[in-house]
Amino acid sequence: MSAALEWLPGWNQPPITDQAIRVIGIDLGTTNSTVTEIVWDPTSGEPPVASLIDIPQRTMQGEVVRDLVPSVVSLLDGIEYVGEGAHRMRSSATVPLRRGTEIWWETKNEIGTRREYLGAPEGYRTPREIAARVLTFLHEAALDASERPIDRVVVTVPASFQLTQRQDTIDAAAAAGITLAGQDLFDEPVAAFLDYVVNSAGTVLADRPRTRVMVVDFGGGTCDVALLDASRAADGVLSVARKGVSRFHRIGGSDVDLVIAAQVLMPLLLEENGIEPFALNYKLKRDFVLPALASLAEQLKKKLSDLVTHRIQLGTFNEDDPALRVTLPTPFDVPTGHPEIGVLRLAQPELTLAQMRSATKRFVSSTLLAPLTDEYYQAASIFSPIRDTLTRADWTPMHIDYVLLVGGASLDYSVREALTSYFSDASILTYSDPLDAQRCVGRGAAYQALLLAAYGVSPLRATIADAISVRTSSGPQVVIAANTPLPYPADGSWETITGLAMAEGAERGAVKLHAEFLSGERTLHSQVRDVLAPVAQGDPITLRIKVDDNQRMQIRMEVQTQAGGQQFDVDLDNPFSVTANPNADRDRILELEEEIARSSGSRQRVLLRDMALLHFKLKEYERARQLLEGLLASAAGSESSWLLVQLGLICGEMGDIQAQVEYYREAIRQGQSSSAAFNLALALRKENPAQALEMIDIRIEHSGDGPAHSLRGMILKELSRPDDARSAWQAAVALMPDLPALTDFELGWLRSAASSLGDDALVAAIDKERKDRKSKAQNSGDDGDGGQRPGGAALPDWRD
Repeated sequence: MSAALEWLPGWNQPPITDQAIRVIGIDLGTTNSTVTEIVWDPTSGEPPVASLIDIPQRTMQGEVVRDLVPSVVSLLDGIEYVGEGAHRMRSSATVPLRRGTEIWWETKNEIGTRREYLGAPEGYRTPREIAARVLTFLHEAALDASERPIDRVVVTVPASFQLTQRQDTIDAAAAAGITLAGQDLFDEPVAAFLDYVVNSAGTVLADRPRTRVMVVDFGGGTCDVALLDASRAADGVLSVARKGVSRFHRIGGSDVDLVIAAQVLMPLLLEENGIEPFALNYKLKRDFVLPALASLAEQLKKKLSDLVTHRIQLGTFNEDDPALRVTLPTPFDVPTGHPEIGVLRLAQPELTLAQMRSATKRFVSSTLLAPLTDEYYQAASIFSPIRDTLTRADWTPMHIDYVLLVGGASLDYSVREALTSYFSDASILTYSDPLDAQRCVGRGAAYQALLLAAYGVSPLRATIADAISVRTSSGPQVVIAANTPLPYPADGSWETITGLAMAEGAERGAVKLHAEFLSGERTLHSQVRDVLAPVAQGDPITLRIKVDDNQRMQIRMEVQTQAGGQQFDVDLDNPFSVTANPNADRDRILELEEEIARSSGSRQRVLLRDMALLHFKLKEYERARQLLEGLLASAAGSESSWLLVQLGLICGEMGDIQAQVEYYREAIRQGQSSSAAFNLALALRKENPAQALEMIDIRIEHSGDGPAHSLRGMILKELSRPDDARSAWQAAVALMPDLPALTDFELGWLRSAASSLGDDALVAAIDKERKDRKSKAQNSGDDGDGGQRPGGAALPDWRD
C-alpha cells in the first residue's frame, strides 16, 4: 500500500516506483548553503521526513560539523577551505586574505555576469567556478553521508534569476558532478512555500479552494518575491501557478551588515584609534576593514534582534528605551592592510537599537524604494521587489491571503512589523523555530526532488514570469505569453513562429538584420547578423523557440531568400546585471577591469581614467580618487592639470575641503586657471568669500564668460556688496543673450543671474528652453518602434 502525501490536499497521483528512494535538496545560498535528504519507501505507509545533513567543515582551529555551510571559499597555503573555515578567515586579523584573489563570498550575486576575478588562480576566476566549488563540497558531503545512492538532486535558485544566471548554475552543478534534469532547478520562494505546506500539514491550503500567497524570501544576499496562486480542481487535484516573481533585487542581510559597519562601526573604530577619516584609502577599507566589521555587525545585529524579540514576547518592548543595546564581551581586532597602521582594535564593540534602526530604516520603507548607494554599500527597501511583483501581476495587497516570510534576514522584528502594516488584510506566516526560516528552502527542494523521483511529476511547475517578445519595426511582438507553463512547448519540441519578414533587401553584399528579444520590458538578447544577398524586402523569417523547465531558452532564426535558407542560432551572451536595476555603468566597470589587466602604457592610463569617471558618476568617490591619484604620480603637462581639477571635484564631494583646495591651487599653478579657479571659488563661496572672490577674478581674467560673472555676483552678495553683485549679474546676462546657443551649464548660471535680478520674463524663457530640450531629447531616441538600429541594421517587419 502506497503512502499518501497528506500535506498535499487532493494529490492523488500514484507512485511510479515501489522501491525505496533517496533524494537530495541543495539550497545554494548567497550567505549560507544547506543539503537536505529524504529517504522514503513509498510502500511503507509512513510519511517522508526531510533531514538536514550535518557537514564536516575544515577550519584552522580544527573540524566543525554543522548543517549550515557558509557560502565562502578560500585558499591558504594551497589548501582550499569551504564553509566555516573560510568564513572565519573573512574577518580574521591574522589571515588577511585578498577578496577575489584568495577568498570569495557572496559570488552568487555575480553569477550570470561577465565578472572575472583578476589575479585568482585557475578554477577560481568566475562566479560560476566558485559556485561549482561550493556545490562540489555539498554534493560530496551528501555522498559521504550514506552508502545509499542518490536518485534525484534538486538545486534552488532565486525565482528572479534570469536565463544566463540559471544556465551558469546548471553548468556549476555539472562541474560538481550533479546532473539537473527537468524541474531540478527550483525557485527558492516556491521551495519555501512547499516546505511550509508540509510543515503545516497542508492546512494553509485546506481552508479555502483558492489560496493566494506572497512568499518573501529575505536572505543574506537577496530579497526574492513570488506570487503563488494555489487552487484545487473539482476532483481535488492541487494546482499551484506562479503568477509573478520579482526582478533580481540585490537586497539582503549582508547589505544591512555593511550599512551598520560603514555608518556605525567604522567611524567608531577610526575615532577610538585616533585615525583620520581618509588615512585609509578606498581599497583598504573595502578589502580589509569593512569585511571584518560586517562580520562584527552581523553578530551584534543578531544579538540585538534576539533581545528585542525576547522583550516583545515578554510585553516589555519599548523601542525608545536607551538601554536597548548589546555588547560583545571581548575586544575585536580589525586588519587594515596598511603597512604602518596594521591592526586596529575596538575595545568594546557595541550596537544600540537606535543606531541599528537609523542605519537600516531604508530597508523596510514602503515609500522610499530607490536604492541609496554609498561608497561601500547599497541600501534598498524590501518593498521594491514586493511592489514590483504586485504591479507586474496586476494585484494589490488586498489580493493576498497569506504572506510567507522566510530567510535569515526576515528574523528582524522590523521586517515583520513593516509587512504586517502593509498587508493589513493578510495573515503573516512565519516558522515557530527561527532556524526553520533559514533551512526551509533546502527542505522544500528535497520535497520537490521526492515528488519528481517518486511520482514523476510535481504540482509546483515552473512558468515564464514575463512575456518573451521579438522586437519588430512596428514594436514588440509577443512570442511566448507571460505565465506560460514550462517546458514550452509542452512536448519539449520547437515552437514555430511565422509572420516576420525582412524590412530591407539588397542585390549584392549583405543586409544587416537586428535580432532583439525582450523579457517583459528588458532586453534579453540583441545582436546584428548579416543576411547574404540576394535578399528581397518581404522575404520571410521563421522563428523557432523553446524553453525547458529549468528556464533555459534556445532560439533559431531562418531567413528564406532566393539563395536559400540562412539559419542563425541565437547565443545568449550574458545580458543580465545582478542589481535591482541593471546598470550599464557597472557592467562597463567590469569590462574595463578586464581590459586594464590586458593593457599597458598610454592605453591603460586612458582606461583607468574612464573607470575613475564611472566610479565618480556612481558616487563612489574614494575609489575614483584612488585611481586618479595613482595616475597623478606619473602624470605631466595637460594630463596632470586635468587630473588635479578632477581630484578637486572628487575631494569636494567627499567633504575633504583641505585636499580640494590644495588640488585646485596646484591646478592653477600649473596653468589650469579657468576651470580650477571657478570650481575653487564655488567651493569657498560660503566658507571664505573673500578668497572665493580672488579665485573667480582669476577665472574672469582668463575667461570672462557669463557663468563666471554670475558666480561673482553670488560671492559679492555674500560679502554684502549688493550693488557690485547686481553689476556682475547684469554682465552675466549681457554675455549670454542667445538661449538656443547656450550649453545646459551656461543656461543654469544664466537662470541664477536672472533670478537674482528679478527678471521673471528671462527666467520663464530659460525654463521653456530647458523643457523644449528635454522633450527633444526624449523624442530623438529610437525605442525600437521603427528606424535603424545599431550599425545601420534594420529590425524585421511583422506581417501577421
